[in-house]
Order: sequence, then structure tokens, then C-alpha cells
Amino acid sequence: MSTRKNKTLVNSLVFTGMTAFFAALTVIIFSIRPMFSLTEGPEAFETKSEGLSLYHEVWEKTQESLVFTDRLKDWSKWEHKFDDKIKSKADGIKYAKEMTESLEDPYTRVLDEKETQDESNSMQGKFVGIGIQFNAARNEKGEVVQNKDKASMPNHDDKNRPTVYRIIKDTPAFAAGIKSGDAIVTVNGKSSVGMSMQQLVESIRGQENTYVTLELQRGDKLLTVKVQRSKFDIPSVEYHTLPDNLGYLQITSFMSANTGNECLKALRAMKNCRGIVLDLRDNPGGQVSSAKDVMALFEDGGVLMRVRERQGGFTSEGALPIDNSMPHIAAKTPLVVLVNGNSASAAEIVSGALHDNRHIKLVGTKTFGKGLMQGVFPLHSAKGVLMHVTIAQWLTPNGICPGSGRTKIEEPSGLPADVTCEQGANFEYDSPKDNQLQRAIEVLKEEISKK
Repeated sequence: MSTRKNKTLVNSLVFTGMTAFFAALTVIIFSIRPMFSLTEGPEAFETKSEGLSLYHEVWEKTQESLVFTDRLKDWSKWEHKFDDKIKSKADGIKYAKEMTESLEDPYTRVLDEKETQDESNSMQGKFVGIGIQFNAARNEKGEVVQNKDKASMPNHDDKNRPTVYRIIKDTPAFAAGIKSGDAIVTVNGKSSVGMSMQQLVESIRGQENTYVTLELQRGDKLLTVKVQRSKFDIPSVEYHTLPDNLGYLQITSFMSANTGNECLKALRAMKNCRGIVLDLRDNPGGQVSSAKDVMALFEDGGVLMRVRERQGGFTSEGALPIDNSMPHIAAKTPLVVLVNGNSASAAEIVSGALHDNRHIKLVGTKTFGKGLMQGVFPLHSAKGVLMHVTIAQWLTPNGICPGSGRTKIEEPSGLPADVTCEQGANFEYDSPKDNQLQRAIEVLKEEISKK
């Protein structure tokens, strides 16, 4: 793998749900007609030209970069399929989305201006809302439950009302006393029954300093709370000491470029701890470079992951090493890693590398299972619009894809936990009611006793 390719991959993003960032696209140049009709003046033509340029730029970038070359066999049929229908930038986005959806790769997609701004806010850890998190419902096979429109559905109670998964500290929801496990009965008077994840989130979100009224079911109690939406930050790293001189380090995402430095600060503060519980539960991933920085704190050299990427017309495989980007402050510190079904992408890269290289035990439940990396490209032909393309597949240092030893990355099922511990009833993050954390502490003590 070339040095240039290595740098491209380090600057890639690997995550679920949220999405990412940069690189350059070739601008498609179109000839301009010498005259305009009364019904299609210069402004209308410029808008149409922008839409066409956007669409063709997406087509070209997909053809150049998508790692799944077998899905591009009939790609030429899409090149001019909607030329007569694209009359505006919005049309260009609409049909570009339809085109990329045909690839059956949910991570190769086009983001409009609003989605791009939301992503930028997510990368900076800045949000407007109330601070509630919901979890996707899963069936017995571990697959995300979808409605007839293929939209993800939230976890719910026996009356099909969405249930709160987690409350972020120091947010309006936290101040209002909303708790994990509360069932959302209504949002601003509208029943929540049957709402998809997106519908639920959009109904609760809103403009800063506006209010949302939630009717909640908590056991036998029916509660009504009015919560003011506001800006809040979600730190990517939180830490504190545990009893028996143990440390707790939670990484909520790898989206921030400063995640490694935040972890370094935390580990220095806990340098006298006998061991560390690294909590990567519900971490959706982020930047490969951030994962690499964090791994350097826990390991002196070695391989971060193996990567399969396109080089011309074929796929090659190489190793991405852990370098000396950060001091190896915790390379010999006893460690266990907490994971669950929402630990994805970059979180799985770190979990898999620690497991393979240092034989660190994973505690909790099977991870999400996303062995793909996306490059994110701003479209030169349309300001404020981004494109994500799956540019590579990854495996753990031992060559295992995220999924019970499988080597077909298109069919991942997640990295299995070494010590399985399902989330208990009345679960509350980082508390005595957090049975997964309590089990991780037990395992960590066992590991320390072996030293």
C-alpha cells in the first residue's frame, strides 16, 4: 500500500449513521447554449446546469472510488438517465440520491445542505435539542427493525411507545428529570406510537429556545414535562476513578480530531490507577486518524487494521500501522473494553486491535459489525453538498472482519464479546445500575490478579 494511499485512509471516516468529510472531485464542464427562451432564462439555466453538474459529479466519483466494483457493472446506464428531468439543484440532489441508493450500500450517499450542516455539528460535538438518545430496535437475529418504508424503528414498550435509552448529562432533558426507560407517549400532543427513529428525533428537535412538551410513562405514573431546546456539547471523552483505584474512560465517538489528546489528558489524570475500563458502548465511530491516535496511547507499535481498497481495476490488501503519533502512556496498563451493539466502525477498529494485539477482553455484547470505510467529498459543482463513498473494507490485525470470524465483509455480524453481559433491567449508564460496567470491573480485577 502506497504512502499516499495510507494518508488517504488515515483521513477517512468509519462510522454508522453519522457522516463525514473531504477530498476533491472532478468538475464536469457542460457546454452552454447561446440563447435562452422566455420560459428558461439565464438564472433558470444556471440552476439546471448546477443540478446536472452535481448529478454527473456524483456519478463520476462513484465510478472512480467505490470499492464494490461488482456493483458498477451497469453503472453507465445511470450516467444520463435523468438529464431531461433535472431542472434545478434540488433535482440534481434528488436523482443523485436515487442513483446511489441503487448500489445497495447505505454508506455511499449524497448529503444535502441541511444534512451536511447536521454532520458538521456532529463532528464538532455541538447540537441543538434536549439531550435524549434512543436505541434502534433489533429482531432476534440482531438486525435493525424497519417499517414498510425501510426506516429504522426505535426500541419501544409493550404498547409500541418509544423508550428513552439514555439521557446526556448537563442537558435540558437531564435537568427536566427525564430518565432512561421512560416511554414517550406523546410529543407536543401527537401520539408517538409507530414513529420511526427519524420521525421521533425530528419531532423532538427544533429551533434553539423553543419548547417541546413530552408525555411520559414511568411505571404506573403518567408525567408531562415541558423542555426548552438549547445548544449543548457532547464531549468525546469522559473519565473518572472507580473504587479500588481503578479508572473509567469513556469515548463517545471518534469524530473529533482532538479525541486522542482528550484521552491523553484523561490517562495522565488516572496514571496511578491499577487498571482501566475503556467504555466504547454506543460509540458510532468517526475518523480513522482519531482511532489511530487513541491506539497509540495503549500500544507501542503494531498494526491498527488491515485494509482492502481499490487500486485501479483490482482490490489490494495492506496493513495500516500504529505509529508514534502519541505517547504510549497506557501500553502496559491492565485494560478491558466495554462494547455493545452500537459500538461501530472506528470503535470496532480500536476494540479489534486491542483484542488481537494485546489480548484485551471485550465485555458486553456483540458489536455493530461495520467493516467499511468512507471517504467524504465536497461537491465542487454544488456548494454545501457532500458525498460519502465506501472506499475500503477493513479487517482486524489478525485478518478478521467485524463478525464472528467471517471473511466476507458484506455480511458482518459484529465482533463477539469475550465475556457476554446483556444490559440489565433499570439500566443506567455509569452507575451501580450499570450491570455491564460492574461485570467489566470484575473482569478487570481478574486480569490484574494475573499480573
